[in-house]
Amino acid sequence: MTHTKQPSPTPARRRTLCASAALVLAVAACNGDDAASGSDSATSTATATATLSGTDSATASASGASDSATTTASSGTESDSAGVTSATTTDGTGASASETVGSTTSDEIPYCGDDPPKGYMGAVNQDCENEPAVGMFDPVVEWQKTAWDVAPGYNQVMMAPIVADVNGDALPDILYVTYAGGGYLSPGVLRVISGDGQTELLSIADKGVLGSSGLAAADIDDDGMLEIAAVTGTAEVTVFEHDGTVKWTSPSLVGHVVYPAMAAPAIADLDGDGSPEVILGRAILNNDGTLRGAGMYGTGAPTYGSASFAADVLNDDGIQEVVVGNALYDPDGNAYWYNQMPDGYPAVADFD
Repeated sequence: MTHTKQPSPTPARRRTLCASAALVLAVAACNGDDAASGSDSATSTATATATLSGTDSATASASGASDSATTTASSGTESDSAGVTSATTTDGTGASASETVGSTTSDEIPYCGDDPPKGYMGAVNQDCENEPAVGMFDPVVEWQKTAWDVAPGYNQVMMAPIVADVNGDALPDILYVTYAGGGYLSPGVLRVISGDGQTELLSIADKGVLGSSGLAAADIDDDGMLEIAAVTGTAEVTVFEHDGTVKWTSPSLVGHVVYPAMAAPAIADLDGDGSPEVILGRAILNNDGTLRGAGMYGTGAPTYGSASFAADVLNDDGIQEVVVGNALYDPDGNAYWYNQMPDGYPAVADFD
């Protein structure tokens, strides 16, 4: 379409751009005469583009002398992505303005689960259908440590190390137990080294921590620093402060844990009261080391080393259960169910 400039009833310059971002885009532009000679010395140009889906678009442009509009639309499947509309106006004074509305999709991986962590603002996939990332695993050795300043003869490791920021310097530390020679069933040295692989933070010997037993770390007393839970040869749990001092040692849990030399503790706030519990086998300890309760059935191992843990299996408002190979216990050790099968190493997954 074309537009013939009409004389302006006033000496003021008027320009109007109207755009509607739809399948049909309509643009109206008016230029008034603002010069004494009766001619317009300024040029107005505007462009508006709207994207309605992956296949629908509309474009229009207008100038001071003529207006034109072009609409392009093609069929297709409407997508969930929001459209983007922009407009830019430039006049003879060099002033310009632009505006963009809407949003576009991103490659953000959504949180998989029904209840994202508190404060999470990203996308959520409640159906848990994230595509797994498949690729080659090609690890590179960044550092290795083969010698220690304290008890250098204790240089063998069998247990699985854990990672935690023990000293609160925002650099993860590595915690593990070493033993000497073939003495993995004998007391060893609990060690903590900085994530840089060089700084020896703790080397705790003579506390009965077994060379092949597991560890757990968490802030169990709400002092802002982590504590370390370890297993002794007499089936006790000893909890150390972040500086290596002993916080407490539990009563012997013989009968509630299988083969303590290879057992691993776990720490969880089972009932959500803000005070974590310590779990070993089917025994549940309060955060002061006293026995809260114990189950009657499995301990989380068939023969060697109990590996029970806590999980919200029943999805009952944040209350976690203790999972063993053939039973499920509540925070006090009472059985929710017992399947009368032999005990074993447990695992939990939402398959359906």
